[in-house]
Amino acid sequence: MHPDCEVAFPAPKTFQPLPSRGILAAAGFSLKIIRQALEMKEATESVILDGLSRLIWAGEAFLAGPVLGAPMAVMALEELARRGAREIVFLGLAGSLKPELKPGQLVCPDSGLSTEGTSAHYPAPLAPDQELRYRIISGGTQGEVLGGRIWSTDGIYRETYRLAERQKSAGARLVDMECTALWAAARFRGLRLASLLVIADVLDGWEHRNAFGRPEFRQGLARAAELAGRLIKSSNRTREEGA
Repeated sequence: MHPDCEVAFPAPKTFQPLPSRGILAAAGFSLKIIRQALEMKEATESVILDGLSRLIWAGEAFLAGPVLGAPMAVMALEELARRGAREIVFLGLAGSLKPELKPGQLVCPDSGLSTEGTSAHYPAPLAPDQELRYRIISGGTQGEVLGGRIWSTDGIYRETYRLAERQKSAGARLVDMECTALWAAARFRGLRLASLLVIADVLDGWEHRNAFGRPEFRQGLARAAELAGRLIKSSNRTREEGA
């Protein structure tokens, strides 16, 4: 056997194929909101990652999460891929590095800088699927979904002032823990994946400001779920019409 061959992980005992399109969510509290947007009134539910994340599917869409950090997010992605997922919107949270990005605003980043450790295992570009990204942005009103470069890190307690300034100098506008790893893994596996993020906190200078309890953040999360849900449902309708 070639030394670069991958280990073949066994399929789950209760393996069931998934719809090809769906949403991977970073925050557990967003699952209910996203489920409503996908109109999953009657759905099949199970767990992945030994019960750390939920998996819900109905009709032609699935919803999985929560995931936290690059390793967990990519493990979930690998599980979804081997069950049949092929097009995924990652609905996540991000911190603002620029004063013009306010809590509750939506961002669909176009490129990334990585200080997380997972993407190095997937030799592929640190960029989303651009066609899916275009569809996400087109689903909002003009100027509603912003763009820009993201910095992904798995050492959130080591987001030092100097390191943040270095990433900002390289063009980063926001920071998260998952995007670059998910993009690289998706590209490596031949999947379509793009990210729709809600600004949840602000890392500006020496101060960190959390916005989770603010109404503008909750409104932004609801709007992101609406846009992602609409995209998945419209993609399925287009597929049915072209069949």
